Amino acid sequence: MRIAFRADASDRIGTGHVIRCLTLARALKRRGAECRLLQRLHQGHLASMVTEHGFQSIELPASPPADQPVGDEDYTAWLGVSQTEDASQCQEHMDGMHADWLVVDHYGLGAEWEGTMRDQVGKILVIDDLANRPHDCEILVDQNDYQEGPQRYHRLVPESARVLAGSRYALLSERYRQNRPDCPLTHHRIRHVLVYYGGVDPTNETARALRVLSTRKFQELQVEVVMGVNNPHRDEIERLVSKRPNTRLLGQQNDLVDRMLAADLALGAGGTTTWERC
Repeated sequence: MRIAFRADASDRIGTGHVIRCLTLARALKRRGAECRLLQRLHQGHLASMVTEHGFQSIELPASPPADQPVGDEDYTAWLGVSQTEDASQCQEHMDGMHADWLVVDHYGLGAEWEGTMRDQVGKILVIDDLANRPHDCEILVDQNDYQEGPQRYHRLVPESARVLAGSRYALLSERYRQNRPDCPLTHHRIRHVLVYYGGVDPTNETARALRVLSTRKFQELQVEVVMGVNNPHRDEIERLVSKRPNTRLLGQQNDLVDRMLAADLALGAGGTTTWERC
């Protein structure tokens, strides 16, 4: 089975979309699937990470700089080009390959793009959590827990589409399931704190947390800081870590299982690591 993924990472988008696609790709590869990932070469892309994990990275050209400032939730601007142009470039770079499945994880893509890709793919799986646009797909996965469940996507997907909604469908590395029994609930005194605010952390919550943890009240705590691959505040974080005793700084990790097992308390962002912490 041949499976194509379409997801982007950048300093604005973050890394979570590509990371969770890689998690799914690794699981599919273990079952014999051939997986490749199409991504645009935005500033902060993860093409090298994709190849390091043993998958082909099909790289779409970087988009021209935006003429106007782009808001954090202007999702159509995240794509960098129109949906029509993106689909055309994807088809060109796939070079005639027919994928059995196309997995799309991108807030800037919807039914317009998916419908255009139909000629080159068998079926489409969408990963989404906004429920703010129509999709043309066979399966939609939303790993968030909402009271309305699958009904959240009523009229946004075809009637025949299957909606997999809720945290039971969270795209997590197998190691989290395997090691969960080793992490019992505890109520003892907090001694070890893990700090990780995602692959980018644009508002520098890492430094904010370190400044609080450096006050006298918390200086006895052991602190482990993981800095994401696209974090733009490296110099400030390194300076804060060097000034605080009992503090260890780590770079991007393949997963955070061992770090989380060692921690009594985790400070982090509200992205993919939410389910990892749970």
